[in-house]
Amino acid sequence: GDIQTIFETLESSGYRTNAFYRLGWLSSGGILNGAETNRQQADDNSGSRILSKLTDDLRYFPRVKSFMRGIYRGSFCGHMADEPLIHNCANFINKDSNEPFFAFLHLNDAHWPYSPVRPYHTACTDYSPVDLFWNRAYTQSRMFPLDTDGYTPSDRQTKIMKDLYLGAVRQVDRHLRELFDRISDEVLENTL
Repeated sequence: GDIQTIFETLESSGYRTNAFYRLGWLSSGGILNGAETNRQQADDNSGSRILSKLTDDLRYFPRVKSFMRGIYRGSFCGHMADEPLIHNCANFINKDSNEPFFAFLHLNDAHWPYSPVRPYHTACTDYSPVDLFWNRAYTQSRMFPLDTDGYTPSDRQTKIMKDLYLGAVRQVDRHLRELFDRISDEVLENTL
């Protein structure tokens, strides 16, 4: 509303501003006003398009849809959906690198559901691939907001979920390492 955002404040002071994200709700409340925005649509590879088509066909069967998505993601063969954000953000930062800039980057690969891609799915766990698959394909699917049957995972399933979350954090760490590797040392030295 009437409150100026950090993007608007910095833009009026001569900064280039941009926001890189996948979740649509980030732009819905006006918090990104003043930023050029680069929203990456989710599920943008061919495997995910197939999944999207299949799950669209199952829209009247929410539990089956949730379970099918879980099976696909439980294979841990998906893509790192945040990767394009890293490339776009690095390109923005490196463009006109002598001008002041402000970049907002929101990475979502470590958010629920916990489905890091290979090799990150096993990075922080000793559980077997079958246990990991079952956790992602079934346990997490049962807990997803579409299911309201009050399912509570066992302590073991909760531990596996935490391990998968830590693997997803490692995946995000990889994204950040790639971002910093793509930005010149000169820009990094003068950037907060």
